[in-house]
Amino acid sequence: MLVRLVVPGPPATGNPRARGSAHRAHYRRALHRAIRSLLVRRAIPDGPLGVRIHVVLKPSRRGDVDNIAKPILDALGELLGSDSWGRANDDRVWDLRVTKESSDEKDESVRIEIHRIDALVA
Repeated sequence: MLVRLVVPGPPATGNPRARGSAHRAHYRRALHRAIRSLLVRRAIPDGPLGVRIHVVLKPSRRGDVDNIAKPILDALGELLGSDSWGRANDDRVWDLRVTKESSDEKDESVRIEIHRIDALVA
């Protein structure tokens, strides 16, 4: 594993109708702070990557996993690098796994793990 980070709180989704823009902005700032703290200590080597996202939500919350993944991948631009347009270079992500868990006992959070993919399938 190259990188593992945990962001507390529920994720912002890519669904514009879900929650308000203030929540999305707050979540984006928290995610960027977590990523910046990693940039000081880690460098992501070139090549294809696998990303695993695990979300813990309270039972009262909903969220489609595809809407959860997009803003997180976009925010990872500082780690993955940027393309010529300044967008996150998420075409390096060859394997994406998103899981969610409903729990009253655990605090809401998002865990992100980035792995290097050494053997590519042709």
